[in-house]
Amino acid sequence: MTGSGFTGDASTTILKINGVEQESTSVSSTEAIFTLTDIPQSNITGLAKIYFDIGLPKNHNVLTSAVLVLEPKLVSVSPSSGSIAGSIIYANIQGAGPLDTDINLKVEDGVILCEATEVVSSGLLKCETTAAAVPAASTIQILKGTSLLDCANQDTTQCQYEQ
Repeated sequence: MTGSGFTGDASTTILKINGVEQESTSVSSTEAIFTLTDIPQSNITGLAKIYFDIGLPKNHNVLTSAVLVLEPKLVSVSPSSGSIAGSIIYANIQGAGPLDTDINLKVEDGVILCEATEVVSSGLLKCETTAAAVPAASTIQILKGTSLLDCANQDTTQCQYEQ
């Protein structure tokens, strides 16, 4: 979040989502950065409230809406292999929540991996794989809408799958 008048103290600048306090990563006089570490598993329908130790930010009263966009990050896929007839696999995707209905997994050669997906809890995508052969040790990517996102894990073998 950018603006002016921040205190510079991450310990007293708090972001709560549905009453759950998130991690204040850093705060300067012009920027507050938060790491969303605990998103409730239920739909996020409540207000996101931001508290500053010196009061409300300037012009807060003209704010009519805010959008919080999370870019999902694929961390791992488990198990790393399955049947060519189809399997159930789980993808650890940071930033994915129950409202994400447009997430799928794609193999690096362009094959859509899942015929059905469901975010079963925050950060955990259940994938029913298609009945098709996937090349050995293929690296998985996230397909969110029309965006294609690569594995965010430094150990990319954690994002590989084969049938």
